[in-house]
Amino acid sequence: LDTGIDENHEDLTVSGGVTTVDDTYWGNDGNGHGTHVAGTVAALDNTIGVVGVAPYASLYAVKVLSDGGSGSVSSVVAGIEWSVSEGIPVLNMSLGSSSDSQTLRDACDAAYSAGHLLVASAGNSGNPGGRGDNVGYPAKYESVIAVASSTINDTRSSFSSTGPDVELIAPGSSILSTIPGNDYGTKSGTSMASPHVAGVAALAWAANNSLSNVEVRQILRDTAEDLGLSSNHQGYGLARADLAVTAATGAEPAPTGNISGTVTDSHDGSAIAGATVSVDGTSFSATTDGNGNYTISDIPVGTYNVTASADGYESQTKEAVVNENQTTTLNFSLAAKDDETDPEPEPGTTVTVSAITYSTSGGRFNDRHLHVTVALEDDAGNPVADASVSIDLYLDSSVYGSATGTTGSNGTVTFSFNNAPSGTYTTDVADVTADGLTWDGETPPNSFEK
Repeated sequence: LDTGIDENHEDLTVSGGVTTVDDTYWGNDGNGHGTHVAGTVAALDNTIGVVGVAPYASLYAVKVLSDGGSGSVSSVVAGIEWSVSEGIPVLNMSLGSSSDSQTLRDACDAAYSAGHLLVASAGNSGNPGGRGDNVGYPAKYESVIAVASSTINDTRSSFSSTGPDVELIAPGSSILSTIPGNDYGTKSGTSMASPHVAGVAALAWAANNSLSNVEVRQILRDTAEDLGLSSNHQGYGLARADLAVTAATGAEPAPTGNISGTVTDSHDGSAIAGATVSVDGTSFSATTDGNGNYTISDIPVGTYNVTASADGYESQTKEAVVNENQTTTLNFSLAAKDDETDPEPEPGTTVTVSAITYSTSGGRFNDRHLHVTVALEDDAGNPVADASVSIDLYLDSSVYGSATGTTGSNGTVTFSFNNAPSGTYTTDVADVTADGLTWDGETPPNSFEK
């Protein structure tokens, strides 16, 4: 429930919506707030832009706030009632007021009693010291989950409202998400924190749709991570998608352990700050502090190759055994690289289309939109960036569409065709223009059945 959602944004799929505030269309967002919130919840998991917390959730635009960002109690209540009538399980309300309203309270209570889960921003009326009770409405109601805002360092955002009604905390400072016009931007506020929790609720409920809204809410509380803050600042703690989904499925969390140690210079034993230590084959990694120390936490039990690397040093790989609830000590001593630099690769003279790949996204079965990625390289094997590429896309031997784009630093460009019908697609590269290179004019064989 917000200012609407830009339904034409390439990184969002909007399943429907309604307007309760004025005569504008819910699929237009003249403010940008609702589109930003929507991206945090459900930006598509594709090669474009950002990824939402629950990228496969069905997203509905309930426009209860005007393009100026304001609305009445009656417009919000109408939005809640429409959502309930449509059977939408999770309602995100990144909005608030300092004034209580019995009408709004009754609407929230009725929706919660009907089995829906309501999540709202706690408000941005906090002070740097985190003093006082300044949570807004509807977040303050017992039937609504009030979400505070955290920073990248797991501290409370200084603007975040505080008080005993805060139930959870989630990232809300400098959040990158979708904005109207197929663009992306950064916003801060508890409005940005609330959709993180709504997305986690959607994931947990999708993992086990036999749960009630009360049970999902309790799972969010039980699996929240204690950040060591006052309960008036964090409530039960930081919302954790991984733990909530595990709890929802009833599975026991996998046992984990930690790896810690130091990274030093092999010549003089001095600490190497800013070195990267990564657990190969996983996303677990850490960066050394000023004393060369690092810690990687919550690694699933097992045996891993762990690699330490730093600018100007040869990387080093060691084996580590991670045991349950134990910390494995693993120290690295890196040798400095020779002063000689590797010669620059020989530049190529010809550009070729090295690959054409297809993917889909959006819709109930994640196949509503078609994406065609063209990769370029020169005859020395280097990716070709900043090249102009024009294509003709054929559907069952007839031209379906044409497009032109520019390759990125990895030598690829992706063309997106929304609401593409089923059929057999082939791509013909019509033109490639790259500075200093001559295109060989060839299109590799390709075909995609949608």
